[in-house]
Amino acid sequence: MRISRSGLLILIGILIPVIVELRTLFDMLGIEISVAGTLLIGVLAIGVIVFWATLPESDDSDAA
Repeated sequence: MRISRSGLLILIGILIPVIVELRTLFDMLGIEISVAGTLLIGVLAIGVIVFWATLPESDDSDAA
């Protein structure tokens, strides 16, 4: 893993309020987004982070 499990949990915990407040920001800018849209953005963002975190670290030991 690229990040520890506790680090991943903290990152997701920080990301959740950011996603919720993103809907408020869109509303202030006059962009209508539904709760389902916000949920979809959140699930996709968390999914990408979990996917990135579970990728194996690159091993550059072949470099001379």
